[in-house]
Amino acid sequence: MAKKVSGGSQLLRRMSVRVVAVSTLLVTFALLVVSFIIVDLYRGAIERRFDTLLSAHLFSLVAGTNVTAANQLVGVPQIGDQRYQQPGTGWVWEVLPASSAVTGRLASNFLIEPLLAPPVTTAPFNTAFERYYDVEYVLGQTLRVLETEVQLGAETTIARFRVAGNLQDIDNEVTGFFRQIMSFLSIVGLLMIAVNAAAIVLGLRPLDRARAELGKVRSGEADRLDGVFPIEIEPLADEINALIDNNKRIVDRARVQVGDLAHALKTPLAVIFNETNTKKVADEKLIAEQAKIMRRQIDHYLQRARVAAQTATVSYRTDVKPVLEKMARVFKKLNPEKTFDLKVPTTRLWFGGEAQDLEEIIGNLLENAAKWCKKSVLITLTYNPSIEGSDQTLEFIVEDDGPGITPEGRNEALARGRRLDETKPGT
Repeated sequence: MAKKVSGGSQLLRRMSVRVVAVSTLLVTFALLVVSFIIVDLYRGAIERRFDTLLSAHLFSLVAGTNVTAANQLVGVPQIGDQRYQQPGTGWVWEVLPASSAVTGRLASNFLIEPLLAPPVTTAPFNTAFERYYDVEYVLGQTLRVLETEVQLGAETTIARFRVAGNLQDIDNEVTGFFRQIMSFLSIVGLLMIAVNAAAIVLGLRPLDRARAELGKVRSGEADRLDGVFPIEIEPLADEINALIDNNKRIVDRARVQVGDLAHALKTPLAVIFNETNTKKVADEKLIAEQAKIMRRQIDHYLQRARVAAQTATVSYRTDVKPVLEKMARVFKKLNPEKTFDLKVPTTRLWFGGEAQDLEEIIGNLLENAAKWCKKSVLITLTYNPSIEGSDQTLEFIVEDDGPGITPEGRNEALARGRRLDETKPGT
């Protein structure tokens, strides 16, 4: 019986809840990874655009600067970005002498202090003779600086140009984009989770239908699971039906064995009853013989019950050839004057049952053949491999050279509890 658990534990044990929870975690993780990748790509694009903007500003700065005849730096650069005209934005520029022949200095209105450039070994110039580097500004801002050196007149008149932009602008733009993309992906994620949950619930409905069908079997409304199930569930339904059929066979077999035992005990009991009721002095020897027969039958069926109880599974397989060889040897010893021949295929074949069942089936036929044959008995095993699926069958043919059974007696011989010749020993 399944263990009873609390309501919360039962909810967690539901397959749909667990699958939805796992899929939600996976969707959340995937969307987070996608969002970080998108934001990282966006930051890279913003940084490239930022550097391109600084390069345009640097070009405007160079175009608006010149030197006088005395090599004095002069000019009023028009960069065209209002951030250079506002205090505290971190967007500044400056022009410095790069050679001893040049004098003077130009700077934006709100440059508080000169920009401290790192050594060229730390931030070298590129092939366009430009270099980028970051500096900490006096207002606590981190600035991206683009620097170059340009010859303004004679070879000795070289000036150093710098434009700087506040990196906080990049962070602000990326943060705003991150919020937007997270809002969008959150909506997408909720829709995906809802669609996924609906798909999972609908996909698991066949399990609920299988459970309902199984409930009908348990309540006696149906004999087996009926209906068309999905391919993934169909093997489970087939196995359950096979288990139901196997349990029915076990119950039917138990009923048959009880009937066999009752039939086996009926004759000895009738003899004992007649002996004790028709005679004043009963034949003790006869009663003892009948009691032995009854005890032998009871021991036989008890042994079969013990063997069945010791078997851990409800499905059995028995290698056919060793059982047939064993039965042939046993009956040869019991009937040394008669021959028992086997004719079996070389292919290894299996019987769908216990070895005791196969021995009893073949034993009954061999016992009858040994009882009535003149000299020889032939046991033939045939198998048709062209039949596929669960309908594959083995056919055992036991033939003897005795008188045989008349056509009229064949149906009677197959009836349970009937014997054609009560004068011969047997059951």
